[in-house]
Amino acid sequence: MTTKIAAIVLAGGRGPRSGSDLPKQYKELNGEPVMASSLRLFLGHPQISFVQPVIHAQDADRYAFVARGFDLPAPAMGGATRQDSVLAGLNALAPQVPDFVLVHDSARPFVTAALVNRAIAAVKTSG
Repeated sequence: MTTKIAAIVLAGGRGPRSGSDLPKQYKELNGEPVMASSLRLFLGHPQISFVQPVIHAQDADRYAFVARGFDLPAPAMGGATRQDSVLAGLNALAPQVPDFVLVHDSARPFVTAALVNRAIAAVKTSG
């Protein structure tokens, strides 16, 4: 039996400490929005079955620009808190019935496949 692992990619934050009106996940790093690297990593990871983005309702146009070319479901709309946004992602994933769900903050662009592998190994070991 294959284990179904999903990733929720959170992109609903406003980033008020960054000193800009543009949320961090939509700022450019190496010529692309920060969020794009997270989406690419999880979509390309061989053990990830589903990727569910969660965005702020005011960022639909920004997200559409970032998501072009990626094969993704419609984004879930985040809530007032990170917990609310994770719950929105979990609810959106419910029809997929994943065995495990990884949660990643898309404003953190330096996640690696090795880190994802370690997280998956840990969750498979600990449940």
